[in-house]
Amino acid sequence: MNPPFGNRLITAVLLAAVFVGALSCGNNSTLVSITVSPSDRIVVSGSQMLFIATAKFSNGMIVSPWSVVNWSSSNTGVATIEANGVVTTVNPGMTGITATDMQHPDIFSRATLTVTNVPLVALVVTAAANPVIARGSTEQMNAEGIYADGTRNDMTSSVIWSSSNAGFASISNIQGSNGLVTAIAAGTVSITAIELLTGISAETVLIVTP
Repeated sequence: MNPPFGNRLITAVLLAAVFVGALSCGNNSTLVSITVSPSDRIVVSGSQMLFIATAKFSNGMIVSPWSVVNWSSSNTGVATIEANGVVTTVNPGMTGITATDMQHPDIFSRATLTVTNVPLVALVVTAAANPVIARGSTEQMNAEGIYADGTRNDMTSSVIWSSSNAGFASISNIQGSNGLVTAIAAGTVSITAIELLTGISAETVLIVTP
């Protein structure tokens, strides 16, 4: 059975990569680094997920997804990865997922993927410091996954975040600032995190003061 939302997410990101990967970053700009997201992940055996490479250039430009990479798995008995970043998990265990720039093989990034037979059963969303914040300030939201055996895992960078009212507070899904809320106007908003492979979600209330 295909996981909820998974195929639509993979299709949407791959279509974006066709266009974004073709961007020119200028003759005076060079590739500085690549970041793979999610950086660390625990998934159930038999599922699929998408890894994305983000490129940073010397002029400060960031391109995501960056499609001009070669993907590899250090343990194909645990998970295999296609040229478009789509991973298929095979057996429980751990593997490294690496993206290497095609033109600069010395520039690469690696993420750790853990495959388990224990399913995710719930998410918990919390504010890192305070669920009441002032207009114009920021607050980091955290998402923690709870598995059937009781183990927990930080999933802040691998869930999709949303705000019930972006006019009061917006929340980032950008790699490196995932879950960061920016308070815009006084009001009460619900902040939601959803794990796309399973459709499991959680929310919490955030209050923005004048």
